[in-house]
Amino acid sequence: MQSPSDAPEYLASQYHDGVSLRLGVQALFEDVVWGEEERSDDAERAWQQLGLHLGFTSTRPEKQYGTGPDSLWALSAGRQAVVELKTGCTTHTIAKKDMDQLGGSVRWLNDHDPEVEALPVMLHPSRVSDAKATAVPGMRVVTPALFEKLKEAVTSYATALAGSPDRWADEQVVREQLAHHKLTGDRFFTTYAEPVSSSPDHRPETRGILCQDWPAAYTSRPVWAGARRCAPRRALWAVTGQWPLARDPSLRSGRGGDGFGVLSRA
Repeated sequence: MQSPSDAPEYLASQYHDGVSLRLGVQALFEDVVWGEEERSDDAERAWQQLGLHLGFTSTRPEKQYGTGPDSLWALSAGRQAVVELKTGCTTHTIAKKDMDQLGGSVRWLNDHDPEVEALPVMLHPSRVSDAKATAVPGMRVVTPALFEKLKEAVTSYATALAGSPDRWADEQVVREQLAHHKLTGDRFFTTYAEPVSSSPDHRPETRGILCQDWPAAYTSRPVWAGARRCAPRRALWAVTGQWPLARDPSLRSGRGGDGFGVLSRA
């Protein structure tokens, strides 16, 4: 479970000054790379360490035992987050096999600890369930946009703790910062994750949106395979055939400044 005393103990064991704390947190988020399957293990390790930084009991059952979820966070004495990380996915919906895997991990926890409530969570580039998939009841999805929001909150948390010597070892200070940034067990996944959607109509509306308006997590690197470049510098990648690109010279005076960057539906 999350304990404000666990976070200071862990942070004190890992960091000797504020600079190393800030750099350590920065490195965690840099290890979560969207759209690159070969970085999946790095993302799972970073997610586990993120939980420890926030005072959660955080483990990797699948890595440790060869079964169970990618990650397990104890949010409280009676509630645990069962997390599957699909940061390497390049699909615009959550595939049936990934949804089935999350459901299997929830059953794994129920079998091993039937007294604990499982909160199903998935990190995925989309919160939309594929038409062939059955959503896990109560599941929440951490999308790239919400992950960026989480990154900002945790970075602010670390910066506040690093403001003076040994501040990160003070239990009361850590407790206050966790609450202030909504990083507590009761608020974390209501703030930094959203419910799954079964309707493709819930995909982001892209008509007339400039590339620079798209979340930074999407524009920093290719997110989907088989995609084409939208803007020359801050590239927005769209699924070919799903979100056709259009070029509008009238946008030369807009924020994009180059006439590129408008998406419209076919």
